[in-house]
Amino acid sequence: MGAGEVLVDWVRERKPQHRSSRRSDLTLPVLLLATAASGLGVHVCRYVGLSLTAHYLYALHLMIAVPMLVVEVPFGHWAHMIYRPLALYFAAVEARAAAERHEEAVAA
Repeated sequence: MGAGEVLVDWVRERKPQHRSSRRSDLTLPVLLLATAASGLGVHVCRYVGLSLTAHYLYALHLMIAVPMLVVEVPFGHWAHMIYRPLALYFAAVEARAAAERHEEAVAA
């Protein structure tokens, strides 16, 4: 499900929800769309030859992307998108290392 679909579903939903949890759910999709739109704007301005406009849009792009990546993603409730795959990776590495140690102990 993309960020646009999340926003459309949020607008269409008519069920009463807790305000604080529902509004905070919109932070990441809105920031993702704003980051993508500003990044596309930078590229379009670069290709068209509007370098000063591209520089200003790039500054805006950084003002959107950096707080999202530094604050919202690692410390928000969306952190499981990063931490869960990392946890699964490290668990697999640990299991593989344990299996290799077991094989070495059996072979010795």
